Order: sequence, then structure tokens, then C-alpha cells
Amino acid sequence: MRTIGIDLGGTTLSAGLVNHEGKIILRRTVDTEHSSGEAIIGQLCELVQSLCAGPASAEAVQVGIAIPGWVDAARGRVVTCPNIPLQGVSLAERLSSLLDCEVKIENDANCATLGEQRFGAAKACRNVVLLTLGTGLGGGAMVNGQLLSGVGSTEFGHMLLVRGGLPCGCGRHGCREVYCSATALIRMANEHSGGGFRRAKEVFDAVAADNTQAKAAFAEYISCLADVIVDFITAFRPERILLGGGITGAGDDLFLPLRAEIERICQSYIGGFDIPPVLPAQNGNDAGILGAAALFF
Repeated sequence: MRTIGIDLGGTTLSAGLVNHEGKIILRRTVDTEHSSGEAIIGQLCELVQSLCAGPASAEAVQVGIAIPGWVDAARGRVVTCPNIPLQGVSLAERLSSLLDCEVKIENDANCATLGEQRFGAAKACRNVVLLTLGTGLGGGAMVNGQLLSGVGSTEFGHMLLVRGGLPCGCGRHGCREVYCSATALIRMANEHSGGGFRRAKEVFDAVAADNTQAKAAFAEYISCLADVIVDFITAFRPERILLGGGITGAGDDLFLPLRAEIERICQSYIGGFDIPPVLPAQNGNDAGILGAAALFF
């Protein structure tokens, strides 16, 4: 049995043939077609077929797909998918019929969580929380070895942090995404300095250079992110908290002060158990492919 994982992104479609050890044996990437849902379905079929060519072409195939939106995984249906014309499409059923194989779909952050538990920084853990810090804030969780899955069940970025706070793209005010994403860090830095920051790396560089405004913004950001992580510790008692996204490339400049703030909060708030380690996710740009394949492992 061959397993194919597909990362369906707004810019590219990336697919890989994955073995049970989490190694991508063969991969293909194409630009995502936005003209119609049918065009994307055609691309998905072509990717699978290209990975199935060769001497083992008669071997059975199973296909997992990571999707950036709200997914009804049990029914194989895409509920909403921003910027990709698949809303309301019963994608698993359509592809299964066209490819004559089993197809599973899942939210991309949920897939990333599953991939880290199978192949990455949370290997063999039964209770895990993953947060992705990028343009927005996403995440997933596993509880007692089971992925929390459902229509929007792990939309962690759109849970309230500040009542009556800043407006969020979802229509609410004060969502965690507005205060804990990489975009939030850049906004805070510009608010403290009067402007000029365009990337999170520039903020970290300014902090390293002892820039007073950047340091104040970074302290504000760490405080917000630590509060959110402590909430997840309270709710899930995870063995590990994982952080993904480009901002984690800052390494210890991010993780050391963040861990220190989490420990400070927990020491006065939570007792009776060890504070879980907060670690960078390991699967990087392959998170979607590996996590989608892991739906079958």
C-alpha cells in the first residue's frame, strides 16, 4: 500500500509519496489553479497519478489531503476554504471516485499536529498542542492519542483573548490571532516605534540591538502568547506544546523568554504537575504532506 500526502495551499499544491517512517520518497509541486474547483480536482488527480507511475503502479494507493480551512473530516467535505474555490465540495468522495482509492481530508493545522505526533517533535506523545504563528494563528490538539477534529473545532486563533479588543478578520474583536500571530508582533513593534517594521525578523534584530521600542513590543507580545499557552496547559494538560511558523526561526530569542514567562505564570497559578516543554515543531515546510499522510498511519 502506497500513501500519498498532499498539502493544498493557496499558492502551491505539494504532494509526496510517504513511507511509514515519515520519509518523503518522491514529491511533486505545482502552482494552485484558482479558476474553479474542477480545475483543482483535476490538478489533484494529476499529482496522484504522477506519483503512482512506474513499476509499482499496480499497488493500491491511499491519499490524504491537508486543507487550509474548515473541514468536515468525517464526511470528507470542505466547508470553507478561503481563496480556494472548494467551498461545499465533497472532496474525498469526488477524488475517491476518480482515483479509485481511499481519500481522507483534514484541516492543515490538524494535519500538522498529527504529523508532529507521528514523525516530529511530539513523537509518541498522546497529549499535544500545536500552535502555528504566521500571518494568522492556527493550531491543533491531540487528547489521549486522538486528534480533535471537526468543523472548526480547533480554530484556536479565533478564541477571545481581550474583550472589546482590536478587530479581527473573522469579524470579532480581541481574538488571539490579533495578539499572538507574527503579524501581531510586527503591529506591536510599529505601534511602539512609529513604524518601519515589515517582518518579524526585523523586530528580533532590533531587540538584539537593544532597541528600547522593539524590546517593549516584544515584551508585550511574549506576555500575550504566554497567557494563551498557559490557557492550553490548563485545558489540555499536554505533554508538549509545539510552535510552528516562520517566527520560530528566531530560536532561543523567542523560546527562552517565552518559557520563562510561562513558568512565572504557572508557578503562581498551576500546581501539582510539571510544566510541559515548549518546543519548535520539526516538520517545517513538509508539515502538510507528512500530516496528510499520517491520517492513514
